[in-house]
Amino acid sequence: MESCREQVLPTPEIKVVPPFVNLTIWFNYSLAGGVKASAPQVKVPYTPSHTPSDDDFTSSHNEIHNQANIITPQDKVFEFCKSPKSIVEIAEMLGVNDRRWVRKKYIAPYIGTKLQMTIPDKPNSQNQKYVIIKD
Repeated sequence: MESCREQVLPTPEIKVVPPFVNLTIWFNYSLAGGVKASAPQVKVPYTPSHTPSDDDFTSSHNEIHNQANIITPQDKVFEFCKSPKSIVEIAEMLGVNDRRWVRKKYIAPYIGTKLQMTIPDKPNSQNQKYVIIKD
């Protein structure tokens, strides 16, 4: 956003459609070469505010590699299930009302690999709980 302001470009559009974030950045010219008719037109020539340094590339490089530190909903479930938890408790922790969706999306794909049932003989038991498989 700051770079766009410095270069007198239109403010980028941000749309959040979970689990995605869409970012639209407007340029003076299309990547194919001509002026983009659908984009807002900017009449100020592009002049970089500074010459890029190694630090500029290093910080963006580190941001890309730090994405491994992002905590996914699945990671939250695994952390939460260090002690046995019911589907209701897991759904509440995730802030989701649809227990069937939570079971389908966050539990079933990981049964036997990351999670196990506390009552494996009765998978549909109302007392069923889920716990992580310890290595």
